Amino acid sequence: MYKWILLILLLNISFPAVKGQNGLSLAQTDSLEQELSEAFIDTVRIQILSQLSNAYVVNRPLKAKLYLTQAFKHASSINYRQGLIDLSKTKGKFLYTQNKPAEAITWYKKADSLLKLDKRSKESAQCLIEMAKIYSRYGDLDTAWKLLSKSLKTAQQYQQKPTLIQIYLLLADVTAKQDSLSQTLAYFAKAAQECTQQKDFQQLGLTHQKTGMFYLNRKQPGQALKAFKKALAVYQKHHHHLGILTQHYYIGLSQQTQQNNLKAIKRFEQVLQLADRLGTKLFVAESYYRLSLLHLADDEEKSLECVKKAYEKSLEYNNHTIARDASKALSLYYNKQADTKNALLYQKAYQILNDSLLAQSHRHTLAKERFQTQVKIQHRTDMLRTAHKATLANEQAKSLWLLVLVLTVGIGASGLLIWLFRKNKKTKRRFKELVNQKKEIVGAQSNEIAHQQEVISTKEEALKGANQTLKLKEEKIAESEKQTAEHQEYIYDSMVYTSEIQKVLLPNMKKRNRVLTDHFVLFKPREILSGDFYWVKKVKPYVVIVTADCTGHGVPSAVTGMLAISFLNNIVRDHMELSAGEILDQLREKVKQTIRHHNDEAGEESNKGRIEMALAMYDLEKMELQYAGAYNALHIIRPTKALENFQFNAQIRSMQQGEYTLLEVKADKQPVGRFIKEKSFETHRLKLEENDKLYMFTNGYVDQPNYKNRLFNKSQLKTLLLAIHQRPMVEQEQILDSTFEEWKGKKPQIDDLLVMGVSINQATKVKEKKTAQKKKTLEDTPQTTNDQG
Repeated sequence: MYKWILLILLLNISFPAVKGQNGLSLAQTDSLEQELSEAFIDTVRIQILSQLSNAYVVNRPLKAKLYLTQAFKHASSINYRQGLIDLSKTKGKFLYTQNKPAEAITWYKKADSLLKLDKRSKESAQCLIEMAKIYSRYGDLDTAWKLLSKSLKTAQQYQQKPTLIQIYLLLADVTAKQDSLSQTLAYFAKAAQECTQQKDFQQLGLTHQKTGMFYLNRKQPGQALKAFKKALAVYQKHHHHLGILTQHYYIGLSQQTQQNNLKAIKRFEQVLQLADRLGTKLFVAESYYRLSLLHLADDEEKSLECVKKAYEKSLEYNNHTIARDASKALSLYYNKQADTKNALLYQKAYQILNDSLLAQSHRHTLAKERFQTQVKIQHRTDMLRTAHKATLANEQAKSLWLLVLVLTVGIGASGLLIWLFRKNKKTKRRFKELVNQKKEIVGAQSNEIAHQQEVISTKEEALKGANQTLKLKEEKIAESEKQTAEHQEYIYDSMVYTSEIQKVLLPNMKKRNRVLTDHFVLFKPREILSGDFYWVKKVKPYVVIVTADCTGHGVPSAVTGMLAISFLNNIVRDHMELSAGEILDQLREKVKQTIRHHNDEAGEESNKGRIEMALAMYDLEKMELQYAGAYNALHIIRPTKALENFQFNAQIRSMQQGEYTLLEVKADKQPVGRFIKEKSFETHRLKLEENDKLYMFTNGYVDQPNYKNRLFNKSQLKTLLLAIHQRPMVEQEQILDSTFEEWKGKKPQIDDLLVMGVSINQATKVKEKKTAQKKKTLEDTPQTTNDQG
């Protein structure tokens, strides 16, 4: 089953669902190709090639590129201007689908220039719109707004009504991204007014829908609901079934945001019924996932059924986002049910989908950065060219002025020389010298112009070099992404394998029940591997319990924990002679001997291989308890009246709530492991009382922040334990788990979580002893009978 799920995921990621070819059916494209084989007139062939390339742009890019190349060759050979305009637009669309936005904009600009040469500026609005879409998608909102404003003037000037609606909606989208509420709503209002005047009900419904989505994104579900209901009324009036289905989904989404769950459930069920009747996959997976969230609180089976359907439909319909969220929900559910196989299965699926979506996001971010870099380079190039043209024009004007001056002076001087020829030969010589000086000046200025041209040429070469460097960096980034993905997969497999070993070492419920009659263990690792561990062992006459937290996360901390469990099994044998503190002392020595650090000789302190631990051992016959701790305390809850003769000291603090008191036995402020101020662990000895409740926990619960970044803290946990300690241990575990999840909310879990609770019940111990004696008597009876015989 696991292999099949992976195969489906990989197929969905690699091969997107086939869509309609730009509005043309398969029969229509086949018909066009037949017409192409029979066409002999160049203009007709160019038109057919243009239509085919436009049809294949999205789904068959190689074929589209082939037809484009042929069409350009024919159109250029006969200088077919209309064909070149249409093909330039198609080339821009093709490059945009190939994630080459800068090149796409270049071709749209060529189409716009050809339109202006043909004096057809009124048709340029669509080119400006397509360029604005690209700039908006890649984050250059200012340029997108300028292009749309320019196209708006053109559309208004030539009364292009359908184009006006498109421009108003795009302007609303751009201003929404700029977080301009008033401008966005104004453009939506203009679009709606234009739709009403043109009686275009589809665009009117779309305008109301986009308005609702804008409000929904701004966390204003009430306003969004009004807009979606307006859109629904428009589509119902004109019997537009897909529009009706879409608005029901968004209305349900708004009602869910308002926490009006019953109405939201009805809406999403209505969406599924409509989709089934229409035979469409639109919003099917999304509706099942929303229903699973709505049923989660009151009907877990219904929620599970819906999330499974959401997962199935999302894979079928290639909706990776819903598939990721559904697989995560299923993994959490099966993990809660202790179904390790299914939990790991869906966790692996979630990891693959999440990595795929992150990679897509990363690629889009890189594309935006690359596009912005290319825009800057193009802007600099344009500035240089503009400056170069201005310099040439200026120099040409100067040269012309000098030439006119020289000619004027020459003509005047000639007349003057004729008139004064005999009177002033000296003046004639001076005039000739002046003319020669002017010629030298003109020559020097011509040399300066040539020098400027060389400088501009050098800068253009530098820009080409920068483009090549950018391309090399892109190739390195792609290779790095590939290596990172392989490395992550290897790490994940290693962690899964290590986690299986860790689960074998941790005592399961069956093993714990042999030793502890009434208890619970709330254990929630942050990731696949856990740095926290617990340990339970029966060593006559004691029951030994341990909770521990190894420093760090991932494989190192998990391995440290597994070593510690092995060391504890070696230290504690069949009969207990060591005290609790001596056990921790011996464990510390074994940890230090095993985990050596490169900075030991320098005397430096390291956090590696450290364990924070609480160890308690108790004898139910004598009702005695020993405890030793490394940073982690022991907590005991008993009736306040039973503490009248209790000997308090500096190592024990108390918290009273009603008739019960929580005693906190402090731990030594040193870890199990290397420590500068190392000393022997102190053993605390206490008398137990019937129905005492023992609690030990690591810091994962108390260090968890909520949505306000406020920690749960230890005092709050102790108050909670006092409030629930009289309930059955299983119920206490459930309350602690649900309280943690409610506190955490949508915040990620920041650390491994471990809480252990044990109820002291001497009556159970007596019953076990009598059962053992009875069993021994029954075993001895047949032997006695044989002896008498």
